[in-house]
Amino acid sequence: MESKKIFSRTIDIVSYQDGPDSVYIKGEIKDTRLCQNYLVTGEKQNPGVLHNMIITMRVSGSNLVISDIQVTMKQYPREECAEANYNIQKLNGISITKGFTKAVKDAIGGTKGCSHVTNCILAMGPAAVQSFWAMKAQQPVSKEFDSGGSMSQYLIDTCHVWRKDGPMVKNLAEIINKLK
Repeated sequence: MESKKIFSRTIDIVSYQDGPDSVYIKGEIKDTRLCQNYLVTGEKQNPGVLHNMIITMRVSGSNLVISDIQVTMKQYPREECAEANYNIQKLNGISITKGFTKAVKDAIGGTKGCSHVTNCILAMGPAAVQSFWAMKAQQPVSKEFDSGGSMSQYLIDTCHVWRKDGPMVKNLAEIINKLK
């Protein structure tokens, strides 16, 4: 059986160093319908981009706090969609650490925002953490990575490899002890 492509969603996230202690993240979500279709209202629609939103976010400090966030709605199916981001500024001041997903959903989830923007921001959170690490990892390991330090809190118990009782955390502790 040959499969016919009917839909494509892309989320593209790029990060930039923005000073010594912050990163600037640009996320774009794009939904493309690859075949002729009908909207729920019965309107016939040709193939093409249905949703295209760009989110820019600045994350600052060792606590990874959102210090600026903006949304640009490039393409959307309904005029009312442009009104959906009235709560986006509620994300300023929240940290991209434990509880980030809940905080985003509480602020802009469901009827409080655009589900496409929300999904992109939820993907941007872990990318922001990786970006911060990429920025910090331009220098050798330092005390910031100590088990009580500000950076290790973003690794410990985030996945199987970085479990508190696993070999990677033990190796990290040995490296840190040598730095002391």
